[in-house]
Amino acid sequence: MIDRLKDKALVCLGFKTSNKEYGRLIVEDGALKDIVEAKDDERKDMEFLANAGTMVTSAKNLRELIKKIECNKFTQEYYLTNIVSIAVKSGLSVDYVTIDEEEAMGVNSRHDLAKAEFYFQESRRKFFVDSGVTLMAPDTIFFSLDTQIAQDASVDPYVIFAPGVKVESDAKILSFSHLENCSIKSGASVGPFAKISKGTIIGNNSIIGNFVEVKASTIGENTKIKHLSYIGNTKVGQESNIGAGTVVCNYDGKKKHETSIGNNCFIGANSSLIAPLNIHNNSMVAAGSVIVDDVPEESLAIAREKQVIKEQ
Repeated sequence: MIDRLKDKALVCLGFKTSNKEYGRLIVEDGALKDIVEAKDDERKDMEFLANAGTMVTSAKNLRELIKKIECNKFTQEYYLTNIVSIAVKSGLSVDYVTIDEEEAMGVNSRHDLAKAEFYFQESRRKFFVDSGVTLMAPDTIFFSLDTQIAQDASVDPYVIFAPGVKVESDAKILSFSHLENCSIKSGASVGPFAKISKGTIIGNNSIIGNFVEVKASTIGENTKIKHLSYIGNTKVGQESNIGAGTVVCNYDGKKKHETSIGNNCFIGANSSLIAPLNIHNNSMVAAGSVIVDDVPEESLAIAREKQVIKEQ
C-alpha cells in the first residue's frame, strides 16, 4: 500500500469474502469510487470486495479530506470512509490493494475471534516449519505474535508459547509445557509438563524436566533440574544438579528474596532452600534438608532430624 502512494493520493485495502455483512469497496471499471455499508450497496448479488478498514494517505491529504466529511442526516454520525468518494470527486487519484480474508477479517464476536486466532496459528505453524523448526503435531502447538524459534529446534505436541519466548537452535520443548517471557538456549531441554516464566534464562544443554516450574531465574549451562521442583528468583551456576522435590522458598509473605546456587553443586531430593540464601561452588545439600544459612564452598550441608529407631 505504501508503494502505491508514490503515484496515488489514497490507497484502501480490500478482500474477497462470502460474508455479506462487511462494508464494500465500490469498484467501477477497475477504479475505486466509494466505500459503503453492506445495507447501502445496491448491487446485492454481485461479487464484491469487503472493506478491510485500512487506508493509507499523506497527512496533508487526510487533513483536507476530513474537513469535507459531512454529518449523516439519518444517523447523525461522521463516516471516515466518506473520504474515498470525496477524494474521487476532488479529482485525486484513488486506488486499492487486495489481500486474503485471513489477514483482514473483522472480529465482532467470540466466534470471529476464534476464527481469526485459527488463521493466525495456522500461519505461524507454517512459518516455523518452513524455517526449519520440527513441530511434532503442529495443530496442538500455540504461538504468540513475538515467538522466536531457531532452525533445528523441536517442539512436541501440546506446547503453549505465551508472549516473550525465544528458543535457540537444537533446543527441545517437550509436551504440555507452558513458556512465557523466557529464553531457552541452544541444546537445552524443557518438559514435559514444565512451566518457564518471568524472564527466566535456561542455559545451553541444561535439562528442565517434568513438573518443574522455573520463574524469574537464570539456569547455567549443563545444569539439571529433572523432577518436581520449584525454582524462583534464583541464579543457578553451571554443571549443578537439583534433586527431585526441591523447593526454593523465595517469598516471606511480604516480598520475594534471591537465592544463588553456584557451579557444580548438588541439591539432594526433597530439600527446602529458604531465601535469601547463597550455596557456593562445589557444595552439596543432603536430601530432606531445610537450609536457612549460607553454605560455604566445597562443603556438605545437612539440616534434618537424626533418625531414631524404637522398639515396638
